[in-house]
Amino acid sequence: MSTPNDPNSSSPPPSTDASGGFGYGAPQAAPRRQPVAPQSAGAGTPYGAPYGGARSLSSMSVSGADGRHPGYPNSTPGTTGLARGIVIGGMVIAALVVGVVAVNTIREVAFSPQAVAREYLNAIASGDLERADEMIEPDGKGDPGATLVTSDVLKSAENRISDVRVSRVSSGGYATVSYTLDGRTTSATLRLEREGTQAVFFDKWVIADSLAGTIAISARSSNTVSVNGVDVDLPARTYGSIRLIAYPGVYNLTIPDTSKWVVADKAKLTIGRSGRSYQSADLAVTPTAALEKEVESQVRAHLDDCAASTDARPRGCPFRVSAYGDVQGLGWKIDSYPDLSLQSDRGIRFSGESGSATATYQQRSGASSAYTTRVDTDTFSLYGDVRISGDTVRVTFS
Repeated sequence: MSTPNDPNSSSPPPSTDASGGFGYGAPQAAPRRQPVAPQSAGAGTPYGAPYGGARSLSSMSVSGADGRHPGYPNSTPGTTGLARGIVIGGMVIAALVVGVVAVNTIREVAFSPQAVAREYLNAIASGDLERADEMIEPDGKGDPGATLVTSDVLKSAENRISDVRVSRVSSGGYATVSYTLDGRTTSATLRLEREGTQAVFFDKWVIADSLAGTIAISARSSNTVSVNGVDVDLPARTYGSIRLIAYPGVYNLTIPDTSKWVVADKAKLTIGRSGRSYQSADLAVTPTAALEKEVESQVRAHLDDCAASTDARPRGCPFRVSAYGDVQGLGWKIDSYPDLSLQSDRGIRFSGESGSATATYQQRSGASSAYTTRVDTDTFSLYGDVRISGDTVRVTFS
């Protein structure tokens, strides 16, 4: 079998025109069938093989010069939908993990029971009692008449708590806390309760029991006490006593109305150390020599006024005589002034013992009788109170 342009073929070559090309309109040779290689018997195309024979992957590649598919310029060869799903899923999981970590971090920093307990202790340490009271109002330890100390009192304290720590919180809401007070480390238990939620994701924890204690002060000789340099008035109905609700701290107490007349006691009380939730102090004043002299002067002046009376029983005076019948010309004389002493356990009081006064007068038993001179002596005692207001001292008799 010959092929076109075969030199061994006997067929004449096709005609050409003068230009050397095929002649336009020249008769064309009938098309010839291309030879097909014979196939051996029983050797068909394997099932699943590409039509037309096996081809290498390299012969099927239609990738561009940069390795990307020409129809999908942003795709990577070999990346399937499953792979892309795995990548996207991993990104979502990573975002969820970051979100969970963020929520847990915020919970531990701002909303955990440890954070609430720490905020409460820090408020006390800084003297911010308004914030501490917002978190838990002290219950007064069962005393409805107790008065809460002010921030000014605690801020003026010689020592407040510091170095606050919250070590752990039990499942029941009991927090183990510690702080330094007056140079010593003290541990305490603070109870918290879960009260709903806040900010959608977080439990709301509140302080259930206050760390405040009670200071009981007795100062019957004054209407005011000084607590850490801040004056606190004593209610009249308490007769010189007061109970103060006080947070952990050191409290210096005294009586502010000191002057040349009295010297006041001082006391130092600590609340919140080693379980000390109740402390008391009995403040008294000691009269000075100047006060004793002033009281003696006023008592003698009073007795002199009594001695000027012409009555057998002078009104408001400690001495008297029994003069009956017709009496005239009665006069008194102070023989001896009483010995005075001052007491300051319940206010400032005075007492005088062994005073003596003599009355001399004329007496007769009837109109026809003559007057006779009588001399009667009375030994007396007297008592009273001393009131001090600034530089003024006032003595009253009882």
